[in-house]
Amino acid sequence: MKSIRLLLDGKCIETSTRNRLKDLTNSLLRDNNDPSLAEELLFLQEFIEKSDFKKIRTENPSLDGRERIFIEIKKNGEDFAIYLHKDLN
Repeated sequence: MKSIRLLLDGKCIETSTRNRLKDLTNSLLRDNNDPSLAEELLFLQEFIEKSDFKKIRTENPSLDGRERIFIEIKKNGEDFAIYLHKDLN
């Protein structure tokens, strides 16, 4: 199972994932050939393409960015799951 962690702090899950994707893209374009960054970029691209963010935010209002929350996005097979953690440790 693959996973990534993000902090939602003033930005919803969609904005946070898109911002992280943009940061990864910029890092890789600056000649950072770290394979783990490329893997995370592909993971996020797939998550963004397959996600219905409006539905995700409706089903879990904690993901709207108003609350400082740590999330973990996991992939098991073809499915993604989002885990919420109030504690950032």
